[in-house]
Amino acid sequence: MLRPALATLLLVCTPALAAEPQVVRLTTSDRWELEADYWEGKPDAPAVILLHQYRSDRASWRALVPALTAQGLHVLALDQRAHGASTKKGLQTVTVGGLDRAAFAELVRQSPHDVAAARAFLSERGAD
Repeated sequence: MLRPALATLLLVCTPALAAEPQVVRLTTSDRWELEADYWEGKPDAPAVILLHQYRSDRASWRALVPALTAQGLHVLALDQRAHGASTKKGLQTVTVGGLDRAAFAELVRQSPHDVAAARAFLSERGAD
């Protein structure tokens, strides 16, 4: 049998789990097909867009999501272009590992399209 102090410690130190996300697909204005995880928040709550680092993907944010959803925020964790499941531009498949330096620099310059698509998705759901 657990002592009350130990049971309380376990409860406090165990991270909460967020509900499973909706997997959504977004299309950017320059034709990239992006995949993201979306956790719906409370009505009128603000939204958070999570952007991963180079050679990572949206799963890198999983540890942070429970804290954000516990606050009622709308959360969108996005696989940015050429990362994770976001490797389609029209009929082409593009991965960050297959790009030379110049192509990667161009990819980075175009990344604001990813954020614009994410903002549009959230706005359509009333989560600005």
